[in-house]
Amino acid sequence: MISCLFSCGGKQDNSSNEKLFNVRSYDLILPHGDYLLNAISFVFNKAGRDSVIFLDPASQSFVIADLGKQKILKTLKYDKEGPNFTDFPIFDLRWFNGRLLVLSKLFFTVYDDKGQVINRVSLRDQPVLAPYFYYSFDIIDDEHILLATTAKSAVYSGYYPAPEEDFIFVRLNWNNGSLHPLSISSPRNAYVSDSTRGFYNNFAAHTGIYTEDTIFYNFAFASTIYKSDLKGLNQKSFAAKPTYTDAARKTIAANPTVRESSNYVYSEQPNFTKFMYDEVTGWFARIHGQIKGKEQPKNEKYLMVFDNNMHLMFETPIAFNTLSDSRANVFTNGKVYLLKNNPTTEDAYHFTVYDFNQ
Repeated sequence: MISCLFSCGGKQDNSSNEKLFNVRSYDLILPHGDYLLNAISFVFNKAGRDSVIFLDPASQSFVIADLGKQKILKTLKYDKEGPNFTDFPIFDLRWFNGRLLVLSKLFFTVYDDKGQVINRVSLRDQPVLAPYFYYSFDIIDDEHILLATTAKSAVYSGYYPAPEEDFIFVRLNWNNGSLHPLSISSPRNAYVSDSTRGFYNNFAAHTGIYTEDTIFYNFAFASTIYKSDLKGLNQKSFAAKPTYTDAARKTIAANPTVRESSNYVYSEQPNFTKFMYDEVTGWFARIHGQIKGKEQPKNEKYLMVFDNNMHLMFETPIAFNTLSDSRANVFTNGKVYLLKNNPTTEDAYHFTVYDFNQ
């Protein structure tokens, strides 16, 4: 049990509504039951209060589980061919109003609760998306999603030109396939239009959360959190400085050698991963890490939790075997579930839970 103030672990001004609260940390095991599932999955997302959905290639299924009751609820088999085929690789997924939403390399697909395709949008046929990669999305309403777009030039230096029009979010209507780029551009410190330097690879990516007509987003290369409305107006940034790591990475020169690229990846610089939101508390969370120690380098990882004004409320070191992959953890019903990458049993998923319920 960890007791702290709203300012626990933080250096920011959290004087408003300051009170004592308890953070309970414990391990949780989700048994596979009678299902023959993988020991681990990298594509998790929440499917409702205390429930998650994930991809399991071993059983060729999407799996819905109740974390509160610690049991598998149902599986949806997917087809590799035919009219209901599932395109791979899968980047992100949601369970929404009895429908499965899946973002893959070439398509955005909506399935019913039996795994039958309701709508499918071909993303490869959209010229506006040609200069971009897209790895995550959030739900706007019952027919629109918010698609996070990262310029290919910011991922692979020298292979792609910078896009003529820089935007980092697209609103997609999954019923008619229409796309509407939002007037939200990369921040200056992303160096998307600079052909001489950048962050590249996964360090250039970002994730977005949509809630109450507002988009909250952050990038892998820096601690800063941004918010904007759908029209790109009223944009604001929050420093959101971490306690245990540096606040930002340094850029790397374009077209680095293999050695330079490797040294950059494993240098003592921070990396900020998935941005998570809990509708129940209205709070946000993310994981960040930094490799420390030159003689015996270790990738140290940390959990940060913010209130809806982006005041840092809680920050703590987390286990090294926590998956910091952007698709591996969820924040729901006042609890952050962190998936472990070395389960001690083969027939269960293992989580560390940080419970903020009082």
